[in-house]
Amino acid sequence: MHFQAYAKNKDVEIHAVCDLNEQRAHETMKKHNAEAYYTNYHDLLNDP
Repeated sequence: MHFQAYAKNKDVEIHAVCDLNEQRAHETMKKHNAEAYYTNYHDLLNDP
């Protein structure tokens, strides 16, 4: 999965995560100190 590689890269900041499973999305957001999580990719893509 690409996400795991990005999370390990010191030059990458993860702003948000998206998963159909809301609990998993929230847990991943907290684990990687992201600012937001989404369960709908349209909402993620509309995030400025």
